[in-house]
Amino acid sequence: METIEREFEFAERTSKKQPFDKRLILHMLDQIELGVPRRDLMEQYGVSELSLIRWMKKFGRQPIGPKRYTTELKRSVIRAVQDGMS
Repeated sequence: METIEREFEFAERTSKKQPFDKRLILHMLDQIELGVPRRDLMEQYGVSELSLIRWMKKFGRQPIGPKRYTTELKRSVIRAVQDGMS
């Protein structure tokens, strides 16, 4: 399957003190959700890792942080291991 790359326009920063364009932030978050490595986006757009993580927490649709498993799921995994599953 071929992905279609569409033109993306955003306001370039003129100084490091100027905030990033929100359209660019949302575009980067969409790219992360599509599977583009964060390192590639950081290099391409000149974003720090900390900024990217903050944006993911603030604007992202995917939860950030440790996964939480229900007690029921934990018990089913323990039963499967006890029954010989690795």
